[in-house]
Amino acid sequence: MCVVISLAGSFYLLKGNIDQDFFSMYYVGRGVAAGQNVFRDFSDNKGPLVYWFFAGLFKIFGYNYTTSVFWGLVVLDAIGIFLWLEVVSKWVEQITGSWGRSWGGEIIVACLYKSLNVGQLMGGIYAETLGMVFLALAWWSWQKEKWLVSGAFFGMAVLSRQTLVVWGMVFGWWWIKKVINQQEIIKFGMGLCGLVLAFIIHILATNSFMDVWHNLVAYNLSYASAVGSMGWNFKLDNLFKLLFSEPRLWVMILMLVPGILSIGMSGKLSREGKLRGGIIVLSGLVATFWGGVVYFHHFLQLIPVAALIISLGLKWGYRWLPWYLLVLLIAVVFGFQKTNGNDRREIGWRKITGSLEILAREKRYLMVVSYHPQLYFDVKKIAPDRNYHTFFLSRTYNPSDDYYREGHMKLKADRERMQQTLWVAIVRGSPNDIVRDYFKEYRDEFGLVEIQSFQVGEDVVSLYEAKV
Repeated sequence: MCVVISLAGSFYLLKGNIDQDFFSMYYVGRGVAAGQNVFRDFSDNKGPLVYWFFAGLFKIFGYNYTTSVFWGLVVLDAIGIFLWLEVVSKWVEQITGSWGRSWGGEIIVACLYKSLNVGQLMGGIYAETLGMVFLALAWWSWQKEKWLVSGAFFGMAVLSRQTLVVWGMVFGWWWIKKVINQQEIIKFGMGLCGLVLAFIIHILATNSFMDVWHNLVAYNLSYASAVGSMGWNFKLDNLFKLLFSEPRLWVMILMLVPGILSIGMSGKLSREGKLRGGIIVLSGLVATFWGGVVYFHHFLQLIPVAALIISLGLKWGYRWLPWYLLVLLIAVVFGFQKTNGNDRREIGWRKITGSLEILAREKRYLMVVSYHPQLYFDVKKIAPDRNYHTFFLSRTYNPSDDYYREGHMKLKADRERMQQTLWVAIVRGSPNDIVRDYFKEYRDEFGLVEIQSFQVGEDVVSLYEAKV
C-alpha cells in the first residue's frame, strides 16, 4: 500500500510544476557533489543533511531533475508512510493499552502524507520530507529499544529540518514518565551527541564556523525578525490564502475535528494518555508553525498528530466517517488537483530557456535575480558567487545580517568574473521584493545595463550585463 500510494501521488509531479525550492537544494547538491563546501560556498539556511542527500541524488541522476525528484520522492514517501503508521500504532497501544489499527484510517493518513509533498500548485522533495523520515526512524528505533541508533536518527532529523528539534520534548517526556530508564536515555543522548560531535568536527576541519553561523543562525534570526515585523495580519493572510488554495488541508481539518470530539466524548482517555497525546500534538504544532509563514509542505510535520487523532477517533467513535472522507480525499488529491502552470513549464519555459541558452553561450556565469534556480540546470550554468538566489541579499527578508551583501559586493572588484556573468530576472506583473531589493542595492554598484527583454506569456524576461 505504501509504495502504491507513493508512486501514484508522484505522477502529479509530471503534470504540474516542480517547486523552485527543489532546484535550490539540487543546486547546492550539485556543488557538493563536485567537492564544494555546503556552508562556505552557498548561501542557504536548510540543515546540512538535506544538501548531502541532494548531492547523492545529483550523483545518481545528474541533470535529469524530473527523474530525480520523481523517484526520490517515491522512495522517501514510501519509507515515511510505512514507518509513521508503525510508530503511531505503537503510540495508540501505549496510550490505550490495547492494539487497534484500521485500514481505512491508514489509507487516509498515507494519502495525506503523500499529498503534502505534492502540493496543489507544485511539489518536490523538501527539508521536511527528509527530516520526517529520519524522525520516524528515530521513533521506530526507540520502540525497538535501539536507543543509541534512535538518538543518532533524531540528530539527523534536526540536521535536516531544524524545527524538528521540538520533538525532543516528546522523547524527554517519555523519560520523565519513566517509560525508559536513565541508562537508556543516556544511550539515546550518546547517539545524538555523537552525531553533533561529528558535525562540529566537520565544521572545524573545513574552517566554516562563520558560514555555519550565518547560514543556520544569523539569517534565520534576521528572517524571523522580518516576518515578525510584518504583523499578524500578514501571517493570517498567508494562512488563509494557503487554506483556500489547498483543499487537502481542509480534509485534514475535517478528519481531526470529529476525531478530537470522538476521543473527548468517549471518556476513555486516561490522564496519562491525555498528557502523552498532548505533548505529541504540541510538538507537531510548534514544528509546523514555528517560522510564522506557513507553506503546504510544512504541514507534513503534523502527520504524526493527524495519524494519532485519526487512529484514536476510529478506535472510540466515528467508524463510518473515514470511508466517506476517504472518497473525498481521493477526489481532492488524485482527481481535482490543479495543474496550474503546466503550459508555462512545458511550453513557455522551453522558450525562455531556449533563448537564454543562446544568449548565455559566451558567458561562464548566470546570476538569477528572481527566484528561478531551475535556470541553472536548464542552461547548465553556475552563479558567480555563493548567492545563487537573492533572498539572503534582500533587505525585506534579511534586514539585519549584512554578511551576504558585503560578500556579494566583492564581485565588483573581480572584473573578469563580472564580464563573464549574465544577469536574468523573470517577472510576472510588477517586480517582487527580492528583485526590487537586488536592483536597488546593486544596479548602480555593478553598472548593470539591460541588454535585452522579451515576453513569454505573462512572464517578462530581462537580461543584464555589467559595464565594467
